[in-house]
Amino acid sequence: MSAAVRANTVRLPEDMWKALEAESRRTGQSTSELVRQAVTLHLAFSAAQRAAEQGEDVGAVLGEIMRRLAPSR
Repeated sequence: MSAAVRANTVRLPEDMWKALEAESRRTGQSTSELVRQAVTLHLAFSAAQRAAEQGEDVGAVLGEIMRRLAPSR
């Protein structure tokens, strides 16, 4: 992850938090990383929907947003 990050409080219902913690344990990823992945997927899905509605190349749009949002490794 880049040095330029922002902290934000996310309020989740208890059952969602428990499911997130369980997934974190199963995958070995932090709850923060799983939330970042969920936001990335939402942004990519929204971009794909807009591209489809405008007749654009959905694959190209998804590839570009995933490149921009993927953490540096």
